[in-house]
Amino acid sequence: MNVRASRRLPALVAAALILPLAACGGSDDDASPSDGRSTSGEETGTDETGTGEAGSDDAGGTASDGASDDTSGGTSAEDYYPHTVRSLYGDVTIEQEPERIVALWSPIGDDLHALGAMPVAVAGDPATYDEAMPWIPDELREITDPALVTPDGINVEAVAALEPDLIIVAPYQVQDEAVFDQLSVVAPTISVDTEGLNPDWDERLLLSAEAVNETGPAQELIAETEADFAEVGAQVPGIEDMTYNWVLFNQGQYGFGNGSVLELFGLSPADSQDNSNSADAGLSPEQTSLLDADLLAVWPVEEDGRETLEADPLFQNLPSVQADTVHFASLAMADALNVPDPYALPWFLEEITPTILALGE
Repeated sequence: MNVRASRRLPALVAAALILPLAACGGSDDDASPSDGRSTSGEETGTDETGTGEAGSDDAGGTASDGASDDTSGGTSAEDYYPHTVRSLYGDVTIEQEPERIVALWSPIGDDLHALGAMPVAVAGDPATYDEAMPWIPDELREITDPALVTPDGINVEAVAALEPDLIIVAPYQVQDEAVFDQLSVVAPTISVDTEGLNPDWDERLLLSAEAVNETGPAQELIAETEADFAEVGAQVPGIEDMTYNWVLFNQGQYGFGNGSVLELFGLSPADSQDNSNSADAGLSPEQTSLLDADLLAVWPVEEDGRETLEADPLFQNLPSVQADTVHFASLAMADALNVPDPYALPWFLEEITPTILALGE
């Protein structure tokens, strides 16, 4: 059961786990999502290849049950396109192999790059990369354009000027369907079909993969990532019976982020955890005791936020605090946890492993 705050969080707090984090990106050191996978935009081989399901006469394939059911990656572009994918506002047909993809969210750019499908531009602010997303490859930093998405929203004219043949956007950016429709006039536009604002990383990866005929490699990458995380989780006896909470703390309020990546270790969301990133997903200070998970990850947004929490008796009485299984997240850690991608995940795994192992002590 999700527990809602007694009053709605301020808009800044509600959006903080998506908007500021998603606008950030990379570093000088390229991180690889898995051994042997290209980070230069070149295609890499995979042991798992197949063909997409046959579609209608008008499309080379269809995502009848979502992107994860497609097994593309070994099908030629001539056979694969036109291809229809399920998107946020209905099916979208991609007529031919995309060559000028615009990614309007940094994690989407990472997804494409890891699959060997280099976008022509990615929305973001390179000035924030080193602090917020130190894993993003230099190649993506060089094509990041702050003008594509501003505090006022998506700059459709700037996107159109790039002459894209495919636009991939985050659900939170197109909650107004009119914006999605404007982008769709420019080029086929897709976004994960979800009721939440921030989809799970594998759903997002698989949508991009299906669009560029790389579902097979994406599935392989997901399997490798799951194995890496499971290996750490297996070192904690009984982890399958343990729970997590993931929140930001700002202006005295708690806001839930999407902590589903922690489930890769074998953890389950606590009863109070809300992974939807919706505007009212949070707790008031009086409800602090509901953060009763075995592991608590918390991002103190304000400079003195951690000091405030450490002086709060309600926070100090939490089971995770008593057991020393609280992880105070930096901005980069908050990004990696809330919006993981193929480059953020190895970084996140290394950073969070000591806290995971502490669950077994």
